[in-house]
Amino acid sequence: MIKCIHCGFENQDGVNFCENCGKSLGIIKEIVAPKMESKVEKNSTLKPKLKNAKSTNPVNLKWTKSLLYIIPIVLVLVTAFLFRKTLLQKLGADVVKKEYYMVISGSNTIGQKLMPALCKKYLLSKMGAKTVSQIKNETGQIEISGNIVINGEIQEVTILIDPRGSSYAFSQLDSGLAEIGMSSREVRLNDFKDLAKYNAVSGQGGEFEIAIDAIAVTVNSSNSLQNISLNDLASIYAGNNKQWSELGSKMRGNINAYTLDDHSGTFQLFKESVLDASGLKLDTAIVKRNFSNDSIADIVKSTENAIGVISYSAAQKQKMLSIQDENGLVFPNLFNISLREYPLVRSLYLYINPTKANNKVKEFVEFCQTQCEEVISESGFISHNFQTMPYDPSYKISPFAIDADRKEYLGISENHFRLNLDLMADANGNLLAETENKARNLSSWIGINKSSYKEIVLLGLDYLNTDKKATDNAVSQMYELFKPFGLKVKSISLGNVVKPITRFAAYSPIHFEIWLQ
Repeated sequence: MIKCIHCGFENQDGVNFCENCGKSLGIIKEIVAPKMESKVEKNSTLKPKLKNAKSTNPVNLKWTKSLLYIIPIVLVLVTAFLFRKTLLQKLGADVVKKEYYMVISGSNTIGQKLMPALCKKYLLSKMGAKTVSQIKNETGQIEISGNIVINGEIQEVTILIDPRGSSYAFSQLDSGLAEIGMSSREVRLNDFKDLAKYNAVSGQGGEFEIAIDAIAVTVNSSNSLQNISLNDLASIYAGNNKQWSELGSKMRGNINAYTLDDHSGTFQLFKESVLDASGLKLDTAIVKRNFSNDSIADIVKSTENAIGVISYSAAQKQKMLSIQDENGLVFPNLFNISLREYPLVRSLYLYINPTKANNKVKEFVEFCQTQCEEVISESGFISHNFQTMPYDPSYKISPFAIDADRKEYLGISENHFRLNLDLMADANGNLLAETENKARNLSSWIGINKSSYKEIVLLGLDYLNTDKKATDNAVSQMYELFKPFGLKVKSISLGNVVKPITRFAAYSPIHFEIWLQ
């Protein structure tokens, strides 16, 4: 059949003129076919130069369809690349991408400043690195690297620090993704799925105290407030006190409260010691959360109405408030914290699983505990090692103290240095197990430093005015520990000269102060 291009009439083969309109069928009869009927409308006016007409290329159609699938995939990949840091942080970045000499995970308080400094000192002084470098990778983890000689070859050694909060110390230890856990609180039974692992980590050879820290309450420098009670602090974070004027501050306006997230050991101590102790709960609708002590410190410094609860190490350039508790006003300074007279004090720990830890891990934690006092102090923390300094105890003299006891006590404090250590005994005068261990360590320290001192005064103070025989018994036990060092040891048993530290008095009514001359 030949279709007329003028009228659309279908003519028999072999005809040169249209049987309908009479016009010439011309040269196009070879391209007219029945199967094209569905593609051409009856009133179509196709032009004769169909040879040069553009047709749809099947290859182009194929690529067009492919692009419809490819473009969304490309967009997803580009988006993932641009936001890779956020995505990895949300996912937890648990996958270790490369081989590290050690992986250390946990506390932000320890991991942001102290642990990098400890790792650098370890690489330089213990492993012989000439130089060290520090970078923060895309997931917020910190890599400390140094070039050292191993078997005659220079190799790069990198320690990975993952500071995401104390709870991660134990989850990463439990899963084997970290060899060392950093924590600003003690390990708990529910931190491990396996009781055997908990026993290993919490037992001898698993827990290492490396420093002392505290929770500081910071406000903007323009705030007139100088101190705060624990109850008022709890009320702010529970949303009960919302205006600064309610606390006696000249600052006007709403209180903007900041604290750390739930993974933080700092927040856990604040929750237990302040909120739980007051029977209150955090108002998550008004309190702003952050994972970093330094970030909160910066916010408070630049925000007039702000208050922050952060690590003491991050607050030393901030305005810190004294804390009012049952024992009076206590400011968070080095000595009040190391003596634990400041109420919001905690120890900082490194944890390992001694059943799995290799020698390099054990060497590292021992190094941090015994050879890094200077690094700890430079990082804003307080060494758990012994220190002495002048100390004025007059602010805490009990109103019930006997005049003779008060006079003797103040006389000693004027001529001696106070050691940053309190030792304790029970109501029967028996030294607590913790005290016996500390006393032995102190004996060793005095043996090493005895040339610097000529007299030790052991003051046995009775918080609750118990049986004097019990206090005398405890003092005599302490005396026997220090007698071998050739120093003059003066042991004095006094009544309740100082106000009792309430949180200690219940289980340890007798305590000792150590004064050196």
